[in-house]
Amino acid sequence: MTCPNCDVPSDELGLSAGAANFQPRDLAAVLDALATLNDSGVAFVRSCVEAGIKPIIHPFWEPLPLVNIFESIAPDILHQLYQGLVKHLLA
Repeated sequence: MTCPNCDVPSDELGLSAGAANFQPRDLAAVLDALATLNDSGVAFVRSCVEAGIKPIIHPFWEPLPLVNIFESIAPDILHQLYQGLVKHLLA
């Protein structure tokens, strides 16, 4: 599990001191990685991995010029707490 907003390691998720040390994802680097789709499949996957994203072909937010998707994702704390509790009780 990774943070959708920055590149914080999974073992530091939820730590307020750790999150302050990480910068949000670079939207320009992500858009450049998505632009390599026309080059080749291998180059596209490599550039997406380097940018820290999953290789998704043409995400819905790609053509929106004024949207930084990484700043608009807000964690749903109540949903995460509920899912963690259910998984804990059922596992």
